[in-house]
Amino acid sequence: GGPDPFALDQLATDAAARAHALLTTGRDPVGGLTLWQDAVRLAAARPGSGLTAGTRALYASLATAAGRDTAELARAVAAWRQGGLAGLDVLEEPWDPPAGRFDRARPLLLAADLPAFRPWRNRLTHPRGHVQLRLGRT
Repeated sequence: GGPDPFALDQLATDAAARAHALLTTGRDPVGGLTLWQDAVRLAAARPGSGLTAGTRALYASLATAAGRDTAELARAVAAWRQGGLAGLDVLEEPWDPPAGRFDRARPLLLAADLPAFRPWRNRLTHPRGHVQLRLGRT
């Protein structure tokens, strides 16, 4: 029983980094995050890519606290590791991009001998659904 010592170390390190940032800048770098965004940030900060027993327990705890499931958290962590908060936004918030570079992507994919990706809002999806490209707002 008892709490995971590695998770406690991670939380203490995170708290120290946030306190340092607050003291030196007067601003909490993650103070504006929602509960879900902060849970994703904490899970993404855990080193390693495999779901060890400790990581599974952490994911289950964080996902439950945020009202989500572990599969959603795992996808969100992958997005966060690629692009931080902006990466998470791209994963979770579809939007309608203006005409331009996004529209030019489809013929470029075809020219690269890839199949015709299906467009939907800011997403281009492979016909089999196993690959998806998403355009962020920035």
